[in-house]
Amino acid sequence: MLHDMLHTHDTYNQTIGRVIYHFQMATIIDLSSDLSSDYEKLYENNKYTDVSISVGREPNNKIFLAHAVVLCTRSTYFEKMMVKDTEELQQTVMTFENVTSDVFEILLR
Repeated sequence: MLHDMLHTHDTYNQTIGRVIYHFQMATIIDLSSDLSSDYEKLYENNKYTDVSISVGREPNNKIFLAHAVVLCTRSTYFEKMMVKDTEELQQTVMTFENVTSDVFEILLR
């Protein structure tokens, strides 16, 4: 996750007592490049899920497990549905009968 993105060196000198410490910084931490794959892993392994979404009609319905913080951050629709008038999560089980599971999975990804 650490990438050498900066080829020039910034030099810092700090004097503590009678000793001079010399620091060189040559790397920048770039966490955004792996963010998409991190979300994909989170979706695929179902760890830490706190929302259950039933999609489709029985007997062909499918249950999706999701993360409220991701849904609310990425979609105002889900945020309004789950949070309502407070800042706390109100709804953790949802049903969408008029959507196919294939289409809903595309939306979640």
